[in-house]
Amino acid sequence: MTTLPTIRSRSILRQLLKPAHSQMGAKIHQPIGSGEFSEFMPFLLLDDLQGEGQNPGFGDHPHRGQETMTYMLEGSLVHQDSNGNKGTLHVGDMQLMRAGSGIMHSETPVTDPKTNRSRGIQIWVALPKANLNDPAAYKDISSAECPVSTPAPGVKVKVIAGESFGASMSIWTRAPAWYFDITLSAKAGPVTHPVPGNWAAFVHVLEGTPSVAGSRGRPHETFFMERDGEGIKIENQSSEAARLLLIAGDPLEGQEVHRMGPFVSASRSGITKAILDYRTGSNGFERASGWKSDAVHQSKPFWS
Repeated sequence: MTTLPTIRSRSILRQLLKPAHSQMGAKIHQPIGSGEFSEFMPFLLLDDLQGEGQNPGFGDHPHRGQETMTYMLEGSLVHQDSNGNKGTLHVGDMQLMRAGSGIMHSETPVTDPKTNRSRGIQIWVALPKANLNDPAAYKDISSAECPVSTPAPGVKVKVIAGESFGASMSIWTRAPAWYFDITLSAKAGPVTHPVPGNWAAFVHVLEGTPSVAGSRGRPHETFFMERDGEGIKIENQSSEAARLLLIAGDPLEGQEVHRMGPFVSASRSGITKAILDYRTGSNGFERASGWKSDAVHQSKPFWS
């Protein structure tokens, strides 16, 4: 293990434990997407979803103007979309979907037979204005594809997108974003993980009570970081293991973002057009018109 460079750690902008709400049979913590952080550019949504027992999931529904990153922590998730893609995400897998000009899809969780639970993290990433009308696209990344860095004893960084102490994975999102799943054994760290200086960055705690920039967190708690340093300091002062996600992205400075339900645009008129195009099956929604997934549970159509 090489000596780590000395970099300045960012301070905390806000430490937030958002209470869970129930939706479609799941318990959801949503620190980004409503309330104080309706957005944290380029991130428009962060859902920490937990289900138990039979869960209808999220039936057929449209998207336009964003990219989604869905990461499975427990159980699995069956995805199907109007472009003909279909697949199952297992624990540690990542699904990337570019809604672009328009897509319909369904997401059906399957509980772990041992625990009768499922859990996943979904993030929405804003598309740059120049890419809002890109064709819809889809990509799965299996857990086995992701390299792991070990910057310090007891600290393991699974790289899903970006660069971490010599380990790297390609970036798929149009607005560049890094995504790391970090585990810390008891008393591990501290480590200051580099992030690009002008990017927005946050840490979301999955398990245990890790410390971020000197402040101890709890499961489902999110640390929104200032842009006053080149890295984020993490450690685990507890006698129990901890796990967190460290995520950073290009904030798309100066770009307006408007959102209504599953539609995102750079203008209000763009939202109006998205609804019209969805209703008429045009300008990107041609394949979505009349499409139905194999999912048993269907959601009520949007603006039908």
